[in-house]
Amino acid sequence: MSSNSSNMTASWNEPPPFNRSNGDHESEDFDDGHSQKSDDGPPAGTIADTDNSRNSKRDLASEETKYVLWSRITFLLVLLLSTAGAAFAVWKVSHDDDAARFETRYHDFARQILEVSQINALAVFTVFESISQQITANVQNNKDVEWPLITIPQFEAQAQLAFKATGARNMGFTPLINETNKVQYETYRQLNQSWIQEGFEYIGSDETSCQTNPKIWFSVDEGKTLVYPENQGLYAPASQISPIYYCSFVNYDLMGESSFRRGFDTVKTYNRAALSEIRNLGVEIETTNDWPTSFMTAPIYNKVGGANREIVAVLTGEVPWDSYFKNLLPEGIDDITLVVENTCNQTVTYRINGPDVEYIGVGDDHDAEFNYLEESAKFTAFATPDECQFTLKLYPSDAFREAYRTNDPIVNTCVVVAIFVFTAVFFVIFNQLVERRQSKVMDSATRTHAIVSSLFPENVHDRLMDNGGNGFEKTGRSRLDSFRDDAMAPTTHNTIEGGAKSRPIADFFPNATILFADLAGFTAWSSTRDPVQVFQLLETLYSAFDKIANQLNIFKVETIGDCYVAVCGLPTARDDHAVAMFRFSRQCMAKMNELVHELAVSLGPGTSDLSMRCGLHSGPVTAGVLRGQKSRFQLFGDTVNTAARIESTGLPNCIHLSQQTAEQLRHFNKGHWCRPREDSVVAKGKGELKTYWGVYRSAPSTSSRISSNLKPAASSLGDDNDSGSDRQPQTTDAEDQLVEWNVDNLLMALKKIAATRGTTMAGVVDEDASTKADLRCAQPRAGSIAIDEVVDTLEFSNSSTTVKKDPDTIALDPKVVEEVRDYVQTIAKMYRNSNHFHNFAHASHVVQSVRKLFSRIVAIPVDPMVEFASIFAALVHDVDHLGVPNSTLIATQPELSKMYQNRSVAEQNSLDLAWNLLFESKYDAFRACIYSNEAELRWFRSLAVNAVIATDIMDSDLKHNRDRRWAIAYPPSPTVTAAATTPANNGNDAPSSNAHTDLQLTVVLEHLLQASDVAHTMQHWHVYAKWNERLFAEQHAAYKNGRSEVHPVDNWYKGELAFFDFYILPLARKLKECGVFGVSSDEYLQYATMNREEWSRKGESMVESYVANLE
Repeated sequence: MSSNSSNMTASWNEPPPFNRSNGDHESEDFDDGHSQKSDDGPPAGTIADTDNSRNSKRDLASEETKYVLWSRITFLLVLLLSTAGAAFAVWKVSHDDDAARFETRYHDFARQILEVSQINALAVFTVFESISQQITANVQNNKDVEWPLITIPQFEAQAQLAFKATGARNMGFTPLINETNKVQYETYRQLNQSWIQEGFEYIGSDETSCQTNPKIWFSVDEGKTLVYPENQGLYAPASQISPIYYCSFVNYDLMGESSFRRGFDTVKTYNRAALSEIRNLGVEIETTNDWPTSFMTAPIYNKVGGANREIVAVLTGEVPWDSYFKNLLPEGIDDITLVVENTCNQTVTYRINGPDVEYIGVGDDHDAEFNYLEESAKFTAFATPDECQFTLKLYPSDAFREAYRTNDPIVNTCVVVAIFVFTAVFFVIFNQLVERRQSKVMDSATRTHAIVSSLFPENVHDRLMDNGGNGFEKTGRSRLDSFRDDAMAPTTHNTIEGGAKSRPIADFFPNATILFADLAGFTAWSSTRDPVQVFQLLETLYSAFDKIANQLNIFKVETIGDCYVAVCGLPTARDDHAVAMFRFSRQCMAKMNELVHELAVSLGPGTSDLSMRCGLHSGPVTAGVLRGQKSRFQLFGDTVNTAARIESTGLPNCIHLSQQTAEQLRHFNKGHWCRPREDSVVAKGKGELKTYWGVYRSAPSTSSRISSNLKPAASSLGDDNDSGSDRQPQTTDAEDQLVEWNVDNLLMALKKIAATRGTTMAGVVDEDASTKADLRCAQPRAGSIAIDEVVDTLEFSNSSTTVKKDPDTIALDPKVVEEVRDYVQTIAKMYRNSNHFHNFAHASHVVQSVRKLFSRIVAIPVDPMVEFASIFAALVHDVDHLGVPNSTLIATQPELSKMYQNRSVAEQNSLDLAWNLLFESKYDAFRACIYSNEAELRWFRSLAVNAVIATDIMDSDLKHNRDRRWAIAYPPSPTVTAAATTPANNGNDAPSSNAHTDLQLTVVLEHLLQASDVAHTMQHWHVYAKWNERLFAEQHAAYKNGRSEVHPVDNWYKGELAFFDFYILPLARKLKECGVFGVSSDEYLQYATMNREEWSRKGESMVESYVANLE
């Protein structure tokens, strides 16, 4: 900042006190408005009403959110209960389906068992009936025999066939014997034993006879004691028996068996085969032969048919009950319980397992759980005693039920639960999406609310957002859209007569004060910066202004470029609008000066020189929302135009007041805040205006204002001191800011280098490796100078562009930061303070251009070492510059010229001084960050040498070689011809692909440094004018001190035109032709062209002003 700016800032803290006209006293302290005064704030209730309105909407939103939350919880609970109910219902239905299937199958099989068992019993009955009838027929047809003296031929064979068909265990032919023929029978049976031999032969036995009892006998103790019955009337001896090995039971009197007697009685009663009660119930079950049986008794008659036939014998057999129940079911149908019971109180239980039968035991052993499924039937295939009727009962078992119990209930239940879970998950996901969308809508509404609140006053905001209805019926954006659409609807005769869908929002405010605040020097400053830096400055400043506006209830209307427009007195009227706006202007100006000094470190040189120019005018204003695309709140009327004129005719760091605003201040006893302006102001469309300066310092005097372009360069324009004592000045705040800014640039470049190495901590010194590399490479070869190291083509193809880590995550050793700062401070002191142009500020300006161009490189990767070396070269390229060109140095500095062989003397001297300083031992950690091995050190050295020597644009050999290499790297035709050669191939061959790329990058790097060295010629006119005046002053000082024989005024105007035509414009075109720098090359060329045209018009008069300012 200039000394005037400093005085202005200081005077704010020293305003004169004053007394109110009504006798009340107010302490005026110009404390930037931080102390609250009664006339500073808005009318009572305005902010509170606004907060209450917003709190009301927030409460309503919170209430709606609570209802939505309860709705979601209710839905989830209903869904959970529905899931449980549906799962149980599905399980019950599936379970009942299994049970129904089980019961259906059981009943089918049970009926099949009952039916087939009856059929099996009929088969047994039929077999016995057939044999008995066959015996009757044979005897009847044989006239040589007579009852009971009968022997059945082939009895064993017939019995064995019957066994297979019926499952009977034995069979016997039993004639009925009475007392009259008993002896005769016994004699007959004793004599007729041939059937025994016949039986053994049939079964293939070697036996031929059997010990039989010749008399009819009976035993009650299983043959241990024989009884020969007498006089019992009727006997039933077993005359023939099968299997034949039971032949010892021949003549066993079956009449001794009660079961036979009951069966025989039944046979006589019904004249059909009869079944006895169950036998073998009390025996121990060891084999299937011990399973329950019953006697089958079939009658044999004396003749086949006809009346008066008599039973003369019976055919007996012991049939096991399980034989009736075999082969009833297919394989796999198991575990059906069969209970056989009769009226003789006998009960046995079987288990049907497919075609097989298993005897369970005596008694009813079925599962009582299945009583309701009982299937039963009378066993009626045989005649049975009346007191011993048989019934078959069937029951399923748990095992049979399990065979029909499927996983369907579980599977179906899981499917239903899965569906509901999927529904719940889908609902949750959908809810999250809705929540996110609602959040976005709410965020959008909040942002819209914030934007609308910032763009429109509160009453306009409410009319736009609420539109007379519930604020939650529409989103803010939809209401704004509908409001805008109303305005954009086609205008018809009806709408003109009847009015628009919604009336325009506009009001007239009779008393308001408008502020126009412009950033002085911003346009020139922004021409040297990246867009990101431009917006960083504007956002920082405007955010601070907005905060002050909110505190003082000032309404920000808009920003137009670097112009900030605000108004006080609307939409809520307030009498002290001019007082509040003056305080706002004063605080914004103070904040501006504070922030530009803080931002100078990050945004670079010239930032702290920015200032603000304010203009205030009071009067009536028409304000409202101008609808259409990008609707906004705007001000209209003469007051607005006048305020803009007041601002444009003001001065930096000054508050310019119109007469109407000054009168408003006087009305509120603030007349001491304004002082009449000395010179008159002529405003376009207004004529001559009487204006005032806002007083918080001495009023500015336009007559005393001289060019400020020379002020940052030096403290005096005195004689140059070649001894170098002028290189050790006391540092200023501006220089400290430049130092810190350059330090930040170097540190960021070092982090990028470390990122290619993949390290997390940079700056740890490997003393052995670094020392050896330094000894070999720190200095040029003996007898050589820096210019000898310049190469036509740098080997960029061997450089590293792979970034292994994010540079922002790299931590530099604190020692590195300390050493870099010390190095930059030392370099700054090595620049001569007497130079107006070739000084540390100019070096920083070159660094700034280098950074800007590197940030705009497109399509090619950049080696961080190249960027660092370029920044380093820009920083040191004019160290110890004597303020005269090389031609003068050669003439006036013979020893220095001899050292550098009369070529690029200033550039080589600067490079050697900076290089030797870098290799002092106190910068070991700094160097360790730059390179880690000898190859990297040599690469850094090559880059630095080529970059610094490239800034010598007057050496004819260098210029010729540079132009030749450019023609090879970027020939006029699209392809490189065979004639295009490089020094590396001596013109024999076209350069290879890698070599050609390296050549292109080499010449681009050189031209980047050249363009940055003269960047002021390719930037805004004000930037060019400032540095051009400084260069003129430097040349003028050299002439005055006798170090130059030519007065710069003699050829300065024409020389600048030639400089543009033959160097600047061709250089700018090359930046564009190489296609490396994107739109920045267009910007540089446009500014260069415009500056050349402007110089051609104003240059001569500007040279005269240069001389006048200096002399």
